[in-house]
Amino acid sequence: MILFWLTLVPNTNLELAVGFLTAIIIALISKDFLFYESPKKLLNPINCIYFTKYIIIFLIEEIKSNIQTFALILTGNINPAIIKIPTKTMNDTQKTLLANSITLTPGTFTLEIKDDIYVHYLIFKKKMHGIIFEKNIKKMRL
Repeated sequence: MILFWLTLVPNTNLELAVGFLTAIIIALISKDFLFYESPKKLLNPINCIYFTKYIIIFLIEEIKSNIQTFALILTGNINPAIIKIPTKTMNDTQKTLLANSITLTPGTFTLEIKDDIYVHYLIFKKKMHGIIFEKNIKKMRL
């Protein structure tokens, strides 16, 4: 994110340093509230590999979803649906990551998170974003 922001606003050394320092301080203060389990799991090399793969897949799906949503706006061809994504084998951190990823994708939003996640989609099709995200998030040991 920082690199993307730097491409938009190039001469911001002081702002970048203050933002980076603020982010670290907030992360240190809130780590006990955000992670019930050990944060060392996040630094596991296997998790880093899976997380990198997940970020790449997320960015690709995000771009595809933006294009599809734009086409929906132009054509008005909407096929809405509410989908249940089973998450019984996921912990709370994985469920939160999945729900946030789905909600960030245009044309989707998370309705409810309990035992399963319920998602509203503007376009119903077999290969849904949440299911693609779910497979990759389950591989991470968070």
